[in-house]
Amino acid sequence: MGSDEPAPSATALHLPLDDTNEIPECYPIKADTGSGLYWLPGGAYNDEATAEIWFASEEMARTNGFVRGD
Repeated sequence: MGSDEPAPSATALHLPLDDTNEIPECYPIKADTGSGLYWLPGGAYNDEATAEIWFASEEMARTNGFVRGD
């Protein structure tokens, strides 16, 4: 299992924390449900994007129908 994949007992996604800019532990992929886009940590638009959902891996974001936003 790669380091960017969730543990078998973990879920693939996480809802935002109270501070929507805070990254939930083990969920580095920020996504917007309205646009269907996701952003990688350090990506060009990651700082400007508002997270509506966080994914455990890029593969999980793609599997759920999201496309890379940068």
